[in-house]
Amino acid sequence: MQIDYENIISRLEAGTLVLTVNNRLSRHLAMKYGSVMKARGFGAWPTPTVLPMGAWLAEEWRLSMAPRPLLTPVRAAALWERITASDEIFKSSELAFDQSIAYKSYEAYGLCREYGLRLNESTLYLSEEAAAFKRWSALYDKELERLGFIDQSHLADNLASLIREGSIDLPEEIIIAGFDEIKPSYRALIKALEDMGKRIIYFQSRDPNEAQVDLKLDEAVLISTYPTELDEVRSAARWARSECEKGLKSAVVVPNLSRYRAMIEREFSAELYPESMLPASFDRALASNVFNISLAPKLAEHPLAASALALLSVGPSRMELEKLSSILFSPYLHKSPSDYLALARADASFRKDNMQRAGLSQVVRFLEDNQGDLELSALPDLPSLPSLIDRLRAWRQVIYDAPRRALPGQWAKYFIDLMKRLGWPAITLNSAEYQTLNAWKKLFENFATLDEMTGLMSRAEAVSKISRMARESSFQPESPDAPVQVLGLRETVGLDFDSVWIIGAHDGALPPESSWNPFIPLDLQRAARLPGSTPEVSRAFTLHLLKGLLAGATKVWASSPKISEDKERRLSTLFANPIPAEGEGEGPLADSAHSLLRRLFEERDLEEMEGEVDIPISAEELEGIRGGTSILKDQSACPFRAFVSHRLRARALNEPKPGLQATEHGTITHLALMKFWKRVKGSDGLRELTNEGGGLHGVVKEVVIEALEETAKRSSLPGKEQGNLERDRVEKLILEWLAVESTRAGFEVKDLERSFQVKVGGLSLEVTVDRIDRLETGQLVLIDYKTGRINKKDWNPERPLEPQLPIYDLTDDYDALAFAAILPGDCAFKGVAAEDDLLPGLKGFDSDYWCKKLETVDDYEGLRNEWHTALDILGREFTRGLCKVEPQTGGNSPCTYCDYKTLCMISRLRPGLETAEEGELDG
Repeated sequence: MQIDYENIISRLEAGTLVLTVNNRLSRHLAMKYGSVMKARGFGAWPTPTVLPMGAWLAEEWRLSMAPRPLLTPVRAAALWERITASDEIFKSSELAFDQSIAYKSYEAYGLCREYGLRLNESTLYLSEEAAAFKRWSALYDKELERLGFIDQSHLADNLASLIREGSIDLPEEIIIAGFDEIKPSYRALIKALEDMGKRIIYFQSRDPNEAQVDLKLDEAVLISTYPTELDEVRSAARWARSECEKGLKSAVVVPNLSRYRAMIEREFSAELYPESMLPASFDRALASNVFNISLAPKLAEHPLAASALALLSVGPSRMELEKLSSILFSPYLHKSPSDYLALARADASFRKDNMQRAGLSQVVRFLEDNQGDLELSALPDLPSLPSLIDRLRAWRQVIYDAPRRALPGQWAKYFIDLMKRLGWPAITLNSAEYQTLNAWKKLFENFATLDEMTGLMSRAEAVSKISRMARESSFQPESPDAPVQVLGLRETVGLDFDSVWIIGAHDGALPPESSWNPFIPLDLQRAARLPGSTPEVSRAFTLHLLKGLLAGATKVWASSPKISEDKERRLSTLFANPIPAEGEGEGPLADSAHSLLRRLFEERDLEEMEGEVDIPISAEELEGIRGGTSILKDQSACPFRAFVSHRLRARALNEPKPGLQATEHGTITHLALMKFWKRVKGSDGLRELTNEGGGLHGVVKEVVIEALEETAKRSSLPGKEQGNLERDRVEKLILEWLAVESTRAGFEVKDLERSFQVKVGGLSLEVTVDRIDRLETGQLVLIDYKTGRINKKDWNPERPLEPQLPIYDLTDDYDALAFAAILPGDCAFKGVAAEDDLLPGLKGFDSDYWCKKLETVDDYEGLRNEWHTALDILGREFTRGLCKVEPQTGGNSPCTYCDYKTLCMISRLRPGLETAEEGELDG
């Protein structure tokens, strides 16, 4: 059954006024009328009078020149919020004011006016919420009287009076279109029109003069069920594509559209606009030409508006680095790619210094201090750094010049000036973005009208108010009439389609659960049959909508997921005669989106390239290679990691964290021990300090303080309290370690922090040894401090994952190579030695259990030779350009904490590779 539009179009030609329930129906009827005029060959025609009821009321009130103008919704909401927020109930109790309180109570005010509800004269019989609402309503009415305005909810009653007085010129015939329920204030208005002899016609509306009956949905509906909501949406998307390919106009109706919206946008984009699966070519505006979702997102969700709100949030104080960087990297803020490079350098530097919070001053100072280096690294022909610095300086100055408190109109002028000085938006906008910009400007116009409603406010309060208005304001750029419409059930009134699919048609959504306003007594709501006040009202309301939907479509599908919101669901009982589909989850489905994407690639001529080929190092590049043991360590772990890290010089961004980072803990401990042994020199000095009462503790405290002060000069250390905690921690740790050192036989500290240049496999590496001791016997012992866990398995002579000790062995002829594992409660020497007892707890090669398990090595010298050979192989691999993705397997996988997973795509190149769990990393 199709909706008969011929009658309404002929009446529009005769000048009939059409008042609709919403903007969508107004546009739909106007487009229908335009299509008929075009079909008749007209090139121009009078615009039909088709308006939403609310817009018509406001316009007629304005034209009537009434002494009290209409208070705009934005100003009305601000006035109501001021009244509710200042109530004594929020000052004299622990109850905190919330924006939802203002929203729901103002909604209650409108309902009471529109349905003629009156609360009990005595507050004795009212709940605390209703009593507060009654106070706020009285105060709001007084403020309206004082300011000389009228509220939107008063319009219908006041306009009815003007109609009876004959003050408004109206056509003889008026059509009421799309009203599934006509509230009492509208009924009074319609009665006034009828009393003045106007003819009222109801189109796709429920006639208020008819008895309210419980409708029955007898029309046949095709039914299918799906395991999940995602399966349901994907099937609906494929069905919509098949309908499009047939040239049909279809609708996907979703009772709970807010829940499904993000899923629908993603899956329908993939099916109906497959280029969306290729991010570089995606254009949301083009996608809206194929399908349109009626539920408009909030203005704050649009990227352009979100960028503007973020810019306004930057104040004189520092903010989280992550947030500041995301604001500065906005694509609407810069024209030159060089600006992004400079800001990225600043961001990386701040992260490296573990700076958790930063402001514009820190960014400007970094750019000024590093201007020379940044200009050299800028892209050719884009010398925009001075311009960037000037803009950021101006931004900073505008923030500093901001008034302490001002009226909304003054703040609006201030923010607009700020955006202009920043050159925002800096890019050429497409149609959707341009419409968003106009909506943003309109929001500022509304904000500027709030002077009388809010009074003076701080900058933070102004930004908060603007942000809230953007979050509460819905906006959807206009687009051509798409062949697929995704609608909520209410928005289908008066529309016609070739086919309809109702998704989410389960018993939890159709009919919707009853809901009532907490500020109006429930008995009043039920007596007035307010929407959602009783299950019977909800059922009748939903049935009426479904009747209209089925009347406007030739074929209707309905589907339901078996599980929704973690609950088992069944098909709504409103469908009296469901016709099951051929099989569960089946429907008129087309190919999947993945096959569409595959087809896109198959139609292109793709170039085939051989993967994982060697990329040799040139002599010029080799001269510029810098690094120590980390080059061979990365090459051993995975050649690709070494290539990316040391040849491409890619670095993962540091994540700033509170307090000191693990590397800084180790640095302070290393530095304090170096300073200690510079003073003490060896075992004799340690013995003297130990024998002195408190001498050892005093020296340790001094060197730790010196280490902290020196570290603070080149990195950001925590505040005084945390600094004291770090000092106590390092003091205790060093004293615990020195207790191990005191058990050694006599030794002399020969070298501290000595640098060596070693040649290995064609590489020249610079390494720094923490400490070299000479024993009483003349033997040399190399010691490297470690504040992390140590695993001997990483020293495998075939391909050592931790080649630090093997590389250090190239610097001299050592009788023992050991890490000083400095860990709370577990301080010990761990390494290899030519014989027993060269260091406490360190066994010689012949006694060491790990050494005995080595199949290819017979003695200490053999181990050293094997190490040297393995290092030479790793060095030659690196210089010849071996860079394939080949991480070591077994044990501690290098992939677990690798920074380059997205570059190597290990899951695709090595799908069978398993990575170690975090707990496997400790040896």
